[in-house]
Amino acid sequence: MINPPSTNEEPSIQESLVQLSAQLEHPLDLASVEQIYQNALDLLNHISPAPVTLARC
Repeated sequence: MINPPSTNEEPSIQESLVQLSAQLEHPLDLASVEQIYQNALDLLNHISPAPVTLARC
């Protein structure tokens, strides 16, 4: 299920994936987007967000 937009009105990751796939002329259905998102979460679940956040600065 696609998450609702956050309070700062930025699109969710899933919404961004849907928009990007449409722009690339390879639209994804919501089930595909959810699977991609879940796979990414599973892969990154063991990583602490602190180093990733620090790297973005």
